[in-house]
Amino acid sequence: MTADLGRQVDSIELIIMDVGGLPRLTQEFRSIQTIRLDTSGLPGGLYLALFRSDGQSFTKKIIKQ
Repeated sequence: MTADLGRQVDSIELIIMDVGGLPRLTQEFRSIQTIRLDTSGLPGGLYLALFRSDGQSFTKKIIKQ
């Protein structure tokens, strides 16, 4: 999975959750603009990616084939 953040971020946490809300992958990144995360260990399906940085958060839907 690749996500372009649009700007350099000092610190960001990424949590990949299944549709039941259970965390499947968690990783923290520092001084980054583009996140690359290996999701090959996850089975196909629908996931939510929760990004948290500087007291803000946003969620994106991921469909893994």
